[in-house]
Amino acid sequence: MVQSAHLTTDALIFQSRPPCPRLKRFAEISVFLAGFLCLIVPSGYSYGAALLFLGGTYVVVRERGLLPIDRYDKYILGALLIVGLEGVFNWLWHGFDGDLDKNIRFILAIPIFYLIYRARPSLHALWLGLAFGVLGACVFALYQRFSLGLIRAEGFTNAIQFGNLAMLQGILCLSGLGWAATLKKHRHFYICLLGIAAVAGIVTSAMSGTRGGWIGLPVILLVVFFFYRKVFSVRSQLIALLFLLVGGTYLVANPQIGVKERIQEATHQVTLFQEGQVNTSIGLRFEMWRGAYHLAQEKPLFGWGKKGYQEGMRTLRDQGEIHRGATAFNHLHNDFIDRLVKHGFIGLFALVLLYVFSLRAFSTGRNYRELPIKSVALTGILLVYCYIDFGMTQSFLRHNSGVMVFATYLAVIAGYFKVQRLSSTQAIKNKA
Repeated sequence: MVQSAHLTTDALIFQSRPPCPRLKRFAEISVFLAGFLCLIVPSGYSYGAALLFLGGTYVVVRERGLLPIDRYDKYILGALLIVGLEGVFNWLWHGFDGDLDKNIRFILAIPIFYLIYRARPSLHALWLGLAFGVLGACVFALYQRFSLGLIRAEGFTNAIQFGNLAMLQGILCLSGLGWAATLKKHRHFYICLLGIAAVAGIVTSAMSGTRGGWIGLPVILLVVFFFYRKVFSVRSQLIALLFLLVGGTYLVANPQIGVKERIQEATHQVTLFQEGQVNTSIGLRFEMWRGAYHLAQEKPLFGWGKKGYQEGMRTLRDQGEIHRGATAFNHLHNDFIDRLVKHGFIGLFALVLLYVFSLRAFSTGRNYRELPIKSVALTGILLVYCYIDFGMTQSFLRHNSGVMVFATYLAVIAGYFKVQRLSSTQAIKNKA
């Protein structure tokens, strides 16, 4: 098990300062609402986040540095700060041009970590919020598809954001299975609930027709199996694998859901692009990325900014370098390319740093024996992997929902990871 001098010092302070019951209840309600309301009400991803920020600000002001952090916390909090500050700098560099509000949210998420750290909310709040939230999203998607007759379920956002965030919630429910297996009361209920919620997330994504999120799903599921390969029996793993194969086959084969048609459409669009037909969803993505290659070469360090990017693309269009349809969008449908063109290599480096540092911190969870710690660590890893996956075909962090959910949950999970590590250290000291 991983342990350090810093962690031991933190554990002594942690043990001597139990949480305030009211603050704990407030944190639990806020964490639950962050997941539960995310996709079932307009701007639902904002309410729980706002409550968490307010509670975190209260803790930061009241504690005044009495909550020590270790190097794993610094990895995540420092990366959030760097991404936010880089966004502010880019906004100033380009003459107040860009998404300042979205970049600020990375910084505003930092107090949320301290709320979770100080209040020590139950893990029930985290996974119940995610589970009931994605189940509600699934019901909403079924209603939009089969009652309203929409071709693609889109919730209150758009089909891509809605489908990917639902899949994210479902995937994060899978990481909670290890935690649920440790419960003494209602263990089977929570395992079944989280399993059903995970399926609901995939079904909701299928209803939205969001192809980009499906690309990395096999890899993400392999990560889950790798983390839990020694936790659940071989029989349980084989049953889960069989269920995934049968369920996946059904989703693809059922014409009412439309997954097969979306895959065939994507294949056809790639063929059309190779034949010179650009004016398709995939073709325009390729064309935008080709234009981004030209722009990135001209301003590699600090990028073009938001308006500068659009002007640069229009110039390439007028010169006949790219198809005119590629200028219809204000983002590049890829987080990494979008960041490179608008923020330059400095912005791209900050984003990659955020992902790498977060993975570095959470990956230490595999060294612990305690399943709650491993489950929380896996949740953080899956959050990052999902966003890398989503960001390949969509500028996910250019949307309010994408930024709010990632920044909020990264801080929440980092806070839980801190609490679980300190609780583990405290338990060992008590046994000794």
